[in-house]
Amino acid sequence: MVDSIIEEDKRVVNNGNDLSLEIDRLKQLDLDRQRQLETLLSISGNTSSYVGNQLDTIAVLLAVFSILFAAAAIGLGIYINRREKTLTKLLDRSDENLKKQAESEKKAEETRRMINNDLTTLYNRLRKEELKDILTRIEANPNLIQVHTSRLLTMDLEEEHLPFLKNLYLLWGKSEQHRYYNQNLVILLISHFPADIAINRELLPSIVDQLDNTLISVGIDKLAIFLDGLLNDYLTDKYPEAGDYTLRTIQALSKNFNPNYVAIRMLFEAHESKKSRFKIYKLLRRDPGMMFLNPMYNERMINTYQGDPSNSQEEIELLAKMMK
Repeated sequence: MVDSIIEEDKRVVNNGNDLSLEIDRLKQLDLDRQRQLETLLSISGNTSSYVGNQLDTIAVLLAVFSILFAAAAIGLGIYINRREKTLTKLLDRSDENLKKQAESEKKAEETRRMINNDLTTLYNRLRKEELKDILTRIEANPNLIQVHTSRLLTMDLEEEHLPFLKNLYLLWGKSEQHRYYNQNLVILLISHFPADIAINRELLPSIVDQLDNTLISVGIDKLAIFLDGLLNDYLTDKYPEAGDYTLRTIQALSKNFNPNYVAIRMLFEAHESKKSRFKIYKLLRRDPGMMFLNPMYNERMINTYQGDPSNSQEEIELLAKMMK
């Protein structure tokens, strides 16, 4: 009985010891878990701080990249705009070049057609282009008129060119340096526009002054037209200076050409009216230097009108003076 009690006490003691050991083990386990939890919390805190720092860094980088992308976008926009303008200009130039090319091709085609169909038209067109080029060059450089006068005399100047030559004449006349070249213009003006120049009171005073040095280069047929225009104004008393301009022209003609031709063909035969012929005689009598011309003119007048019953008293007296 006692032994069983002792045995029972021993078990109780052993159980108590085991319980104590179990409690200690549990305490130790709890302590380990607390340490693990603290470690985890520490790790978690460090991780959160690291992640926060990383997020801040990423935010900064995103802001920087946003600025860079915005700047790049602006730069790209400017570049594209400039390129667009450049391309637009290139396209415009390309369109202009295409138009010019088309015009050139059209002219080339017209030229080919003219070559094939009408050589005369092509020749006239080339002469017009040459004339335009020459006039442009002498306007820019007056001394070239001396080089091109002979060529211009062979070309067909039209009424549209008269104002151009007239303006050059007036312009050069104001310049000491270029006034000399007006002699060439006188030759061209009388050669191409004799009737117009004969009635141009603005140009006549200075043109008449230069006739002695220029008439020899003008065709006699053009001079006849020029003289006829002057005589018409003189015979109709159109203006007071007409007689003076006409007489000075006759003087220059007589010095440069055969006086017989001037007296007979250009004065007597060119004007069939008796009244006109007597008035021309009175004009010739103004200048004693024209005596070499008068005898030839006088002879025709005497042979034609001497004894004419229709002669007026003045005409009879003039015929008498012719026979002296």
